[in-house]
Amino acid sequence: MKRLACLIGLSIDTMPPPPPPLPTPPPACASWCAHHSGSWPRKCKYIACSLCPKCSADRCLNDSNPHFTCPAPCFCATTINASLIQPVVNITFSEKYALQLDLYLPLNDSATRLRPAVVAIHGGGFSGGDRHSEGTWCQRLAARGYVCATTEYRLHTGLKPGADPLQFPAVILNATEDTRAAIRWLRTNAAKFRIDTSRIGAMGASAGAMITAFLVTASGEGDGGNPGVDSSIGAGVSFSGALLSTQYLQINPSQPPFLDMHGCNDRIVPYSSSMRPPLSYLYNGVSTHQEMIKRGANASLISFPNAAHIGEAGGMSAAVNAHADQIWAFFAQHLNLSKAVCPGDDSEPAAFGRLGAANVS
Repeated sequence: MKRLACLIGLSIDTMPPPPPPLPTPPPACASWCAHHSGSWPRKCKYIACSLCPKCSADRCLNDSNPHFTCPAPCFCATTINASLIQPVVNITFSEKYALQLDLYLPLNDSATRLRPAVVAIHGGGFSGGDRHSEGTWCQRLAARGYVCATTEYRLHTGLKPGADPLQFPAVILNATEDTRAAIRWLRTNAAKFRIDTSRIGAMGASAGAMITAFLVTASGEGDGGNPGVDSSIGAGVSFSGALLSTQYLQINPSQPPFLDMHGCNDRIVPYSSSMRPPLSYLYNGVSTHQEMIKRGANASLISFPNAAHIGEAGGMSAAVNAHADQIWAFFAQHLNLSKAVCPGDDSEPAAFGRLGAANVS
């Protein structure tokens, strides 16, 4: 409100009482503030300083990071050797758009155990990238007893990297609908690959993270194939994800749980509204999380101080790897894996089943 008053020339004294002030910007922001607020009314100068990108570390919410405890240890530790993971590649799931996926299957199972599944969605600014960048995540998930699928979606090669997503909301919705087609394919073929259709999650980095946020929140099935089949997920994990502000009205208390891992210095998918104004007013990680909480959804945010955008190598950043146990625990909790049968076990639920190799990688 204060910023709006400054821009349209209203007196600050006529505005509602201000919220508690932000921390004083550090000296590193002095020249930035002087340059950007020199012609503003005196009472607006502090607001301009609050936009200083170098102040972001002071507003990192890492002190509020949640911690998830794994309720199903056999799904949170490596229990399957890499030699027992079988890739099944180049599977066409959408004939109309010529889209493919790769599956990663754990092989040490009994012939009857149903496995949870995760769809891993690549980044690339909606104009590049490919499904193979998510292969490492799928290997790690398959080593924990999941069936994992790396998927394609329609790319728009005319878009420039870092372009404003509000210029192409249809691009994001198309990509989300293509991913829903892949999820429908998994459910259609669940018997063949022994997928537990009640335990399907999604994860992605950068553009894939935004698709994951849309899978959690936005409606729309698209025409990518396998119509009439459920395309919902049970939980979503994103690395540098956000919703467009135009999607906030679709947030609802019954949507799947959502976890975003975000670098506090991210200016590509901005961490907060202060990182890249005015673009960041339209989409950013903190506002997405706050809107989900405000509207009653199950949402969590893990913030990484001094970390930038998590988009390279499918989100395989040092910060994410240091918190990988939180990914496994989040999926295990919200896909209800404590009631599932452990990898390689035909009898006991995971809450009581065996724990294989103890290394979490």
